[in-house]
Amino acid sequence: MFLTKQKKIEHLQEIIGLKEAEIKAMKNERQAEKKRLFAALNENLKLKRRVEFCDGMCDGMKEKQIQNIRSFKAKLENHENENLFLRHLVDELGSEIDALEVRLDDAEQVQKALERDARQKRQRIYAACAKMRRQIKTQQQTIEVLQHNLHAIMATYEQCDDRNRQLEGLTREQGGRLAVYEKLVGELPRHEEVSE
Repeated sequence: MFLTKQKKIEHLQEIIGLKEAEIKAMKNERQAEKKRLFAALNENLKLKRRVEFCDGMCDGMKEKQIQNIRSFKAKLENHENENLFLRHLVDELGSEIDALEVRLDDAEQVQKALERDARQKRQRIYAACAKMRRQIKTQQQTIEVLQHNLHAIMATYEQCDDRNRQLEGLTREQGGRLAVYEKLVGELPRHEEVSE
């Protein structure tokens, strides 16, 4: 589970990096569009001044100069149309950049939530491991006590076994002496046990 969350976090970080690069590229493109727009506006101002100058001189000009003026006016209109298009394009790019920035903020919030969730899960895992270590330590202590008790029981058993062998040897020895005595002297009278 932790590895899956980590992979999601890494994937989101890659997406964030790509989106930041995309936003930067769009900002650069928007700056270039603004520069082109300002250049076109400057060109329009120049053309307007020329038109105004030509209009002032129009009375004494020839037909060729009038055509030039018309040509300048047509260029000016074209530039104005191009300027409107560029302004519209800049507005669209600005909207796209804003949308990408919102998505980037959302991705960052998701990444923070995933990191917080992973941190909480790690803390729970560490707490569970500490509890297991305490339980293992308690069980090891219990095993050590049981092993000590087992050694004590084995020692007592060996002592009892030695005592039984000694008693068995003494019983055999005493039984042998009694048999020899009975052969020589005769059978001994047996005393009956008296019950209380």
